[in-house]
Amino acid sequence: MDKYRCKVSDHHMTERAQATLNPAQNDLECVIQVEGVSKVFHTPSQTNLEALTDIKLDVRPGEFVTVVGPSGCGKSTLLKLIAGFFPCSAGRILFQGEEVRGLNTRVGYVPQESKLFPWLTVEENVGFGLDSKRFSRADRERQVSQFITLAGLAGFEKYYPSQLSGGMSKRASIVRALAYEPPVILMDESFGPLDAQTRMVLQDALSPTTSSKR
Repeated sequence: MDKYRCKVSDHHMTERAQATLNPAQNDLECVIQVEGVSKVFHTPSQTNLEALTDIKLDVRPGEFVTVVGPSGCGKSTLLKLIAGFFPCSAGRILFQGEEVRGLNTRVGYVPQESKLFPWLTVEENVGFGLDSKRFSRADRERQVSQFITLAGLAGFEKYYPSQLSGGMSKRASIVRALAYEPPVILMDESFGPLDAQTRMVLQDALSPTTSSKR
């Protein structure tokens, strides 16, 4: 069964190695701490499905961390636990030193499938999370316009999700999380459906964001 366990790898191994050599950097407070987390789902047949067992993970500011493993090993479940979509069966998750209890509004979450609100236009979807940030109207419009342009969706601001292609919906879903500018963005295989050129543009957009804000 070990082959179905999730593994955690760091894309920035050099940066993490340097942090170990630099005591000040190594002492950075963790943004995310996953402490012995397990998750069990109860099925209608009264059997228990153990999705995660005793997972441990620390994430520090500025790190790109990738959870890898075969389909069905619990990768999406782990991200949803960090986002607070449902509670842990055992263990706990700390975000910026506080235990996650309920929906974690301090993270941006991009699911595998686009989850745009069908009753909102593209610009309304992208700007949805900005209402809690207390942007002025002008700043909000500027922020939304910037990220819509980044996603290559300029000209589609007034379109509804049902009027977009799958790739366009995915791009709107990704920049909705980016526009909110949360300290952490959780992405569940989000770049998979995108063409290579768009994927590179959005990956480049993430790099300065993580280096300057996380």
